Amino acid sequence: PVWYQRITSIVAMLMGFNGQMRNQDTVIESEGFLFIPNAHSLQVVGTSSLTHTIEDLSSHKKVQLCKAVLPINFPGQLTSLVNHVVVRGFDWEYGEEGGGAGSLGIILSEEPWAGHPNAAVRVYWLGNKVSGIYRYGYIGQYDVVLATDAITGHEQLVVQNSSLSVRHSSDSVPQSLKFAGHNSLTVNNLPSLHTDYTLQLSIRRQNQVNNEHQCLGQITSSAGWWMRLTVDGKKRLQFYLNTTQLEQTVCPKALDLSSWNQVDLCLFGSYIGIHVNGELCHNFKFTERLKCFEGASTLTLGEALDEAHKSWTGEIRNVRLWDAPMHMGVYYSQIFQRNYNMIDLGKTTPMTLDRLAAQSLKGLPTKNLSGQALEQVSLYRNFTVRNEHSDFASLRPRGVGVLSSACPHGKVYYELKLLSCSCLQLGWSFGNCHIESRDLGIGDCKLSFAVDLCRQSMWNADTIEITEAVWQPGDTLGCLLDWKNGEMMFSLNGRVLINASFKRDENNSMEHQSPRHGSELDGMGALFGLSDGEEEEFYETEEEVVEVIPVEAPIEGPIEAPIEAPIKPEPSDSQPTPNSWVDQGGIFPSGSFLTGDGAIWNLGQRPFEHLPEGYVSVMTAAGVPQNSAVVFEIFDFDEMSWQPVAFRHGVQDINPELLGEWLYSGVSTDSTIIPDTSRYNHDGVLKVAGEWTPDNETSLKLKCRPHFAKTTSEFEMPHRFLPPHSAFDIVHNKENEELVKYVNYVCDQEEWISDTLFTKSWSDIAPSSDALVRWPQLAKLCEQDASALSLRFGILVEFNRSVTLLLNYVSLAADRAPTSLASWIADARGMIFGVVKFELWNAQVVATATPASERTITLSRPKAARSRLLDPNRTNPFALFAQAYRAMTTWSPSAFCSNGSLYKVTFLGENAIDGGGPYRETFTEFCSELLSPQLPLLLPTSNGQHNVGHFRDAYVLHPTAHVHHSGMLTFLGKLFGVAIRTKGFLSLNISQIIWKQLVQDHITLEDLESVDALIVSSMRSIRDIEKNGITQEMFTDYITETFTTLSTDNRIVNLVPNGDTVQVTFDNRHEFVAAIEQYRLHEFDAAVEAVRRGLGMVVPLKYLRLFTWMELESMVCGSPFVDIDLLKKCTEYSSCSATDVHVTWFWGVLEAYSQDARRAFLRFVWGRSRLPRTLHEFQLGQRFKIQAFDRRPADNYMPVSHTCFFSLELPRYTSREVLEARLTYAIYNCQAIDGDGDTMAANQLGWED
Repeated sequence: PVWYQRITSIVAMLMGFNGQMRNQDTVIESEGFLFIPNAHSLQVVGTSSLTHTIEDLSSHKKVQLCKAVLPINFPGQLTSLVNHVVVRGFDWEYGEEGGGAGSLGIILSEEPWAGHPNAAVRVYWLGNKVSGIYRYGYIGQYDVVLATDAITGHEQLVVQNSSLSVRHSSDSVPQSLKFAGHNSLTVNNLPSLHTDYTLQLSIRRQNQVNNEHQCLGQITSSAGWWMRLTVDGKKRLQFYLNTTQLEQTVCPKALDLSSWNQVDLCLFGSYIGIHVNGELCHNFKFTERLKCFEGASTLTLGEALDEAHKSWTGEIRNVRLWDAPMHMGVYYSQIFQRNYNMIDLGKTTPMTLDRLAAQSLKGLPTKNLSGQALEQVSLYRNFTVRNEHSDFASLRPRGVGVLSSACPHGKVYYELKLLSCSCLQLGWSFGNCHIESRDLGIGDCKLSFAVDLCRQSMWNADTIEITEAVWQPGDTLGCLLDWKNGEMMFSLNGRVLINASFKRDENNSMEHQSPRHGSELDGMGALFGLSDGEEEEFYETEEEVVEVIPVEAPIEGPIEAPIEAPIKPEPSDSQPTPNSWVDQGGIFPSGSFLTGDGAIWNLGQRPFEHLPEGYVSVMTAAGVPQNSAVVFEIFDFDEMSWQPVAFRHGVQDINPELLGEWLYSGVSTDSTIIPDTSRYNHDGVLKVAGEWTPDNETSLKLKCRPHFAKTTSEFEMPHRFLPPHSAFDIVHNKENEELVKYVNYVCDQEEWISDTLFTKSWSDIAPSSDALVRWPQLAKLCEQDASALSLRFGILVEFNRSVTLLLNYVSLAADRAPTSLASWIADARGMIFGVVKFELWNAQVVATATPASERTITLSRPKAARSRLLDPNRTNPFALFAQAYRAMTTWSPSAFCSNGSLYKVTFLGENAIDGGGPYRETFTEFCSELLSPQLPLLLPTSNGQHNVGHFRDAYVLHPTAHVHHSGMLTFLGKLFGVAIRTKGFLSLNISQIIWKQLVQDHITLEDLESVDALIVSSMRSIRDIEKNGITQEMFTDYITETFTTLSTDNRIVNLVPNGDTVQVTFDNRHEFVAAIEQYRLHEFDAAVEAVRRGLGMVVPLKYLRLFTWMELESMVCGSPFVDIDLLKKCTEYSSCSATDVHVTWFWGVLEAYSQDARRAFLRFVWGRSRLPRTLHEFQLGQRFKIQAFDRRPADNYMPVSHTCFFSLELPRYTSREVLEARLTYAIYNCQAIDGDGDTMAANQLGWED
């Protein structure tokens, strides 16, 4: 069902983000036995061209897996919905609209729904000829669903067991054909290869050949032309074309012939592309290419047919011949410098060769469609044009039109059902019409005529403005031609357009007249190409009113062969009307389409919707049977001529056809014939003079994926949870997370909600090149592929739109196994936009809020001060935090859930009246006490205690606070919740390891390094000690540790029972390292759980797991303010002064920075993210130091920081702009602390005191 499809789609994204699919696959590289414990079933996917026998070892059932083409993670997705067949979906709610249950429809275009782009489709119903817009993905609803199966793209099978065996089939061992210079392989009677094709083959030549120019193969034609592929003495590929003259081109890449090389030779139009091992190495345009005329072709491999070249003396294998250029996407981007198939419609990148090959071989299998329905669908699909490359594509049907003045029908007609219509020019053209450039189309030359109701214009060389109804997708445009009377008209949905028409004038000139408003038709010169001075007689008829009458005529008989040449009707008994248009090659239905635009042509192959009385179809006028297939032609700007539409043009749904493949053979090696696997009859065999030998280098490449849950059918399993794009892979998470942070930043600046964000494209929010310096991962992606960010953004928008649906089925509050759906969603928290999370969160916070109370507490600041003065380094039982905790112990949790002030405070012995200020002062005091020895809840991190690493100013929970002070920890959690509800932020700097545990995120060694960099570094050194030359014999001389560690509060902790007596050895060092890391990562677990318990009493935990630790920190602590004025007051200078111009620029840049940038600067120069709160606290510690940096030229250097000494070496830059650019780059991209360990170098700076 559709709801299940929606769920599996979002789960696929989650599994990709979390690496679930990536880590479970087992690669099978050899024959043998495979066992995966606890697996309910094993899914096997092939990536090699071998045939394998897979055996279920429990049932002994054997299954053949043959010639799988694509890798396991290839998704079965469609590149476009347009022109696909649909039926009613599960969310249908429109009664009998569309013709009733079981009716078939064609998707005309993708449409927005309720402001969501591409969330609906426009469907044309074949039964009752009506169209409408229906939901297709809008908040997970589908009014219609596809009636055809998507391509899976790879072979697979499922073994319902946890074990299997893999064996090569006896006849599938790859073979290669050895050539000795006198033998060959010949394929006769191939179809004509005068147009586009791809020849694939693998070659190897291990013997040494001195400067011989050898022939790999050639194609000869009965039409007299030939093509040849050779390897010259420098091991370069050369290609020859001989028509009326000989042309050749040389690929500059020298081949390594000692190993196999996959060579793809692609011909497209006048061009040739040569690929080696998948890389485009050379391309060339042949001036004589179009002189290759149609004729039966013969392929010969290995033999030289003239004395100019020697025969091949190497091996050839894996020969494939296609009737299309299989690398067309590469050519459009690299050769033609255009983006093939990259129209801005949210589509994926062009198909790779492997994916295209799989689609071509498998086709599009249909389900639940009868033969009659399939025939009906083909009448639409085969006549659909949709431009998917960047030319203004001009097309017309070949041989269908008014072909001569002998045509017995004076009035002809055709229709176009519009798919998308942003920029179309539709009408008629003469056979001799020639379009001059890519941005011109039908109507832009004298020999063509067109109308565009979107731009309100019509054309015949010149542009004429008109006023008519604007056409929309789904409309039907009718084109009426009365060639005898010289009249051309258009209709829209059956209504004749009186302001959009052409008419031949009395002078038969080529000049047209402007249209007149009214019922009369307009004049136009020389509709049929009469030159000035030519005198012709025309039948004169009275002006008649055109009445549109729908005609329903059944189509009978099979579809005949396509029309390859114009079919001229037999002349009638009557004298044909004199008309010189025949000199212009006939007149044909024609149209030009901008990228993304399209239409379905009706030339008379099916009933018209609005056939005017007295008119016949253009097919009838041309004498073409109604059930004939029609070939369209396109004006090819690379050839500058009309060419039959081919796969390379990207305007029709054309799949390449595999003409033949000769991969390997199971016959004996002395055989002189091999089986013919092509799709054409060559008497069943190929003529071979040579020897097939086994190829022992080809390895078995299968992947096995275990499934641990039972499914109802093995057919559910193959690709339902495959991530839809490689960008979902876990290896890209850091890039995706930074992209999400950037999107959050834009949303904050623009104050967007999620619905607004989902309507934006990447171009609406993309950062400028200057702004990218703040986002290093995004800058890196831009350098690699400028389109990557747009694709990532589109994927993330779709993910966020879908995840809101999934949350209706999942309880995030409950703790589940790591593989549960709740855990997968939580693990993908970094991919969820902030606006999505906060909309869900704020709704929950409002729903659980309680009315503000008038509770009052009394606190004594003198008592707290006296107790602190007795011993500042011991716990203060009368700290204000402790007093408040005792005062509120009996309060119910609901008392903390108000969105207003928690209480009103009275300071004992003080006259302050709480209007809000004293209340906020209490929280400031609480934070000051928490970050001091007065309270036993928080400790400085080990980095802070030892003054090393990053985040030295951060605090962690006391690892034993839960033992004696669990109530106070719970109270701290409640205050966290109050801060979230009231936005009364707490001035605390707590380590990320604590925040991560509060949101139940995974903690890693990176988090431990933010707390204790020394322990991480030490453990890394012990784990890899052998890399430093320390052997097992030497180990005890360097390492004298026992299985103990020092906790954050400086207690010695046994890692194992009696660990202080267990010596660390070379053999058990990994166990020792793992034990320390596990303890240090989890020493705060119990304390964190007490805080989280209090937090859950105040705010709903259901959606807390959606937030990152940084988001939770900002919800509790806000954004700490970095006071630049305070920093100035606590700065000293060396070899420079505060009045130096570059120092003045420096302070100006800092003042212009945002708070985020200021914190990044502090991390760069001090390893901290916050300044001391007061001048007094600053003066008790380190002062900021600025020192001159006198290397020249200064603009070539970056500023240098020394975090141990809170100092900055600042070059004397030549301008403020250069200073800002260098400093900004440094603070965001130079995070390593490399100089701190060099004490001598640091002392030389003069800061040893």
